[in-house]
This record gives sequence, structure tokens and C-alpha cells, in this order.
Amino acid sequence: MFYKAKTDKELSDTMINETMNFYNRTLKGHGYEVRDGQPDMALDIAEAMADNQHIIVEARVGIGKSFAYLVPLILYNKFDGNPVVIATSSIALQEQLKDDIKKVSRLINEFSKINLASPYNGIFSNANSYNDI
Repeated sequence: MFYKAKTDKELSDTMINETMNFYNRTLKGHGYEVRDGQPDMALDIAEAMADNQHIIVEARVGIGKSFAYLVPLILYNKFDGNPVVIATSSIALQEQLKDDIKKVSRLINEFSKINLASPYNGIFSNANSYNDI
């Protein structure tokens, strides 16, 4: 189920507010560590998505990049209803993302359909966040 935003401004505001809420309340409230730079990266991604812009992000190892882009992707699917596809460089990363998608989806309480693609297998792997919960 998605909640279609009425305007681009409403989508932008909702994405930013929900992303901030995830890091300020939800993540901390469930005992997760918020890593330096992770909320900023997630907000930058949420803003770019809400404004229909491209974004390139580079971050050091261990910053929590997966959560930083999964949160806005899942929220975008929730509020806009557009499908989500994540292209990865390896099957190992796909497997990690399947676990992370489930974790983030449980925390947000939104079980989106996310497709993973890899150049190595050329197959879209359905990573429904509601499987195996």
C-alpha cells in the first residue's frame, strides 16, 4: 500500500521528515548505532529523490551506506508508489541487501517490493521485505 503525495513539495517534505524521524527516533529507539555522516547521506538521497534529481555519493567503509540509501528508497516507494530497483556489483552484496531490506522494513513498518539486479546474473531478484518475517 502506498500513500500518494499530492504535490512534489509534499513528497519532499514527507521524505525529509520521515528520514529524519528514522534516524532521530526509530533507529536509536531499537538500539542501533547512528553512525557519523549516515543521517546526512540519507537526507541528501531523500532530497535528491523527492526533487527528481540524480545524486552520486562516496563514503568510507563502515558508515552504513546500505541503510542510508535503503531508508529513502523504501519511504519513496511508500509515499510515491514507484517501483524500486537496486543494481549491485555482486551477488554477495545482493545477499547483504536482502537482510538489510528486511531490517529497515521492519523498523519503518513498511514492507515494500524491492528488486535487486546484478550484472553477473542479469536476473532481477525479488527482495520482498515481507518474505521470511
